[in-house]
This record gives sequence, C-alpha cells and structure tokens, in this order.
Amino acid sequence: MSGQSPRRPQGVADLQTQLAHEDARQRAAAAEALGRRRRRAAVPVLVQALQDVDPVVRFRAAEALGAIGDASAVPALAQALARSHARDFGGRGALARALAAIGGPQAARALEPYLGDPEGMVASAAASAAEGAGLRGGAARRERLEARLRGPDVDDRIAACRTFYALRDIGAVVPALLDALRDPDRRVRAEAAPALGKAGDVRAVPFLTAALDDPSPNVRWAAAAALGRIGGPTATQGLLLAIRHRDSGVRLNAVAGLPRDASVLPALRAAVLKDRSSDVRWMAAAALGSQPLGRPALRAALGDRSAPVRAEAARQQKGDPQAVPALVDACRDRSALVRAAAVETLAHVPAGLDRGPVTAALVARLGDPQEDARRAAVHTLGAVGSAAAAAPLLGILGDSVMAEDALLALDRVLRRHAADVPTKALLAVARLVAVIQDVWHWDPRDDLRFKTGTRRVDAGAVAARARAALERRR
Repeated sequence: MSGQSPRRPQGVADLQTQLAHEDARQRAAAAEALGRRRRRAAVPVLVQALQDVDPVVRFRAAEALGAIGDASAVPALAQALARSHARDFGGRGALARALAAIGGPQAARALEPYLGDPEGMVASAAASAAEGAGLRGGAARRERLEARLRGPDVDDRIAACRTFYALRDIGAVVPALLDALRDPDRRVRAEAAPALGKAGDVRAVPFLTAALDDPSPNVRWAAAAALGRIGGPTATQGLLLAIRHRDSGVRLNAVAGLPRDASVLPALRAAVLKDRSSDVRWMAAAALGSQPLGRPALRAALGDRSAPVRAEAARQQKGDPQAVPALVDACRDRSALVRAAAVETLAHVPAGLDRGPVTAALVARLGDPQEDARRAAVHTLGAVGSAAAAAPLLGILGDSVMAEDALLALDRVLRRHAADVPTKALLAVARLVAVIQDVWHWDPRDDLRFKTGTRRVDAGAVAARARAALERRR
C-alpha cells in the first residue's frame, strides 16, 4: 500500500475516514483536503490528527484547523503547541499560525507566552493574535509585564515588549517602554522602539531621537521607523536629522516616515538625487510622487544609475504632462523593469496632449523581449492609444499569451477612434472572428468571448463594431 500514490477522496465523510489510513501520505492529503472544504464537522478528527505519529500529517491537520477557523479547536492546538519540541520548527509554526487564524481572546491568551519565542514564525503569530484580539492591559496585566521587563531573563523582557506592542491601551505603559529602550540587551531595545512608535506618545520622541545613534543597527532602524509613526513637528525634526545619518537603514526609514507635505520637500529632493544608497533614493522617489513640486526631481531621477530608482521615478509621474517626453524615452531604457514602468505610467497621459508620439513608443514595445513590457504596452495602448494602434494590436492576436489582452485593447481603441482607424485595419478587424478561428484553430461553434481581468470581450461584437464603422464610410 505504501508504494502506491495516494488516491484523492471526494466526500467529507470519506476524507474523515482517510485520516485513519495506514499510509501517512493518504492521511496528510485527507487533512489538507478537509482544510479546503472548511467543514466544522471535520474538527474532531483533525484534532485527533494533531497527535499523529507523522509530522507532515500533524502539520496538515494544524493548517486545516486554522483554515476552518472553529474556536473549539483552540484548546487542542494550544496543548499541541505546548507539547511540541523546540526543534520541530515547521510544526510549531503551523500550530501558532492556526491559533492566530482562528483568533479571538482565547487564542491570543494561548499564544501570549510565545511572544518572545525564538522561532520568528511562532512569535509573529502570537503578536498577530494578541493585536487582533485587542488585548487590554489592565492594572494586573501591566504589573506582570513590567515585572517581566525588569527581570533577569532576556527572552522574558523581549516577550514583555512584544506584549506591550499588542495591547490596545499601550499608551499607559510608555514609561516602562522608555526604560526598555535603555535595556542593556540590544534585542530588548529593538522591540521597545516599535512599541513606542505604536503608542504615539510625543514623550518618546527625544529618547527615540537619541536611539538613532544606538550601537545596534536594528535599534537605530526601529527608532527611525517609530519616529515616523509618531509623527508631528517634533518627530519630523528628528527625522530630518536622521535623513543625513551615516547609516543607510536609518536614512531609509527616515524618508519613509517623513510627512508628505511641502515642509520636507528640499530633504526629499536631496535624497532622491544625491543619497549614496539606491534604496534611499527609491524611497524618496516614492515619497515625492504625492507632491507636484517634486516632479522636476523625479524627472531627473529617470537618469539614475539604479534601475529600481528609475522605475519608481517613472511610476510616480502619472498625469504630469511635462514628464511625457521623458517617459517616452524611458520606454527604450536598457532595463525591462523601467520600460514596463514607463509604459504603464503613460496610460495616464493627460487629455489634450498629442497621442502620436506616445502611441509610436508603445507600438515599438509590442516587440519587447520581456513579456511584462509587452503586456504593459498592450494594456496602455488600449487605454490611450490613437487610431494608429489598431493595426499593431491585430498583429498581437497570433500570440497566444497576449491575444486576450490585445483583443480587449483593440476593443477599447475602436470604441474611441473607430472613425479614424484606417480602412485596411477596419477590414481586418471585421474579419476578426475568422482570424481567431484560423490562428487558434477555434471551432466555429465555440463561444468567442474572452474573460480578461474583470471584463468579458466578445470577438464577434468587436468585429461588428468595425463593420459598422465601414458602413458609415460608404
């Protein structure tokens, strides 16, 4: 039996029976299938499967219970997590994720002891459950946590910081967190900073600003991110200092945390044009996109030596008429990432501009060696292409990968510009159904409607639109 491939049981009752199968692969497949069915009736047998001798079966059973989401499974999952061995990393993570997926106060309480767990997946699930349940501190809970924060065990202090972060009324514990920001262990300090950021208390700003020079990079990065989350004039001053920090990670989080207003525009311009780190320049480009006065710096960033920076600079220039010539040039960039970004942004060309150069640049990209750039060109031609786009889009119908997108784009071009499409192209569109049947060997009796994204396109209707345009020319 063990040498055979597991069969695929169908009914829920059959799947439950298969959980007792002698083949562990069959049991694991049954548990996975029950998770997809999401039937509460399967919870008891899946709870039993948490004690299976095979770790894969236990893993699949935990995942299935998380997918079903029935709170009655919380005690069994909590017991299984408590019994699990520290070396069973995948299994412990699956149990913790299942509890977090079920959620609620009971699951959050079961996971609270694992907020400082050395396995990141377990600790992350515990934090997610605690925050999702909206745990409140309460005097007794705060006293326990503060005692753990002052205790000798580092993992306990880390867990206390993470629990503070998860509390809904975190503002009440700011003094304790400020003490934790000065903890001798860098890991505790790195956990205290995000909690202070979430608290949003301006009392923390000077301490977080000082932490920008902490010996540990993780603490410095967390402090910069926390200042951005707190916000306000005082925190912004700290971030403007941080944007000139020697540590690129600090500068990155400082740029990300700056307010999106004119007061920080000079700092963002300097960051996008001059910072040594391409990550910082990328983040500055993303931040400048919301500010019209930052557009000249974005156009300059199209010449950056980093392809991701050039791509982000292209994405952030939607609707800027002065950026169109530079975006047309960027359609020929040596990086496919930049070409695709420029093509996508050209879909937002303002009304009233000459679409001829844009259409020509997009048509050229229909032959791009990279699929992403070709697909972006097809979509953008549908959005803004002139009548000259009809014939090139017809040529794409022979490409089975792009054909449905090309049909949608062709439909959109005809709706806007049927009167201006050359007669030769209209004649070809009028034969569209025959072309599709010939190229794709489509049975004439089959439906020739295509689902593209959220819209269905009827090839026959597109052809009829072209025939109607031809009739009007007679």
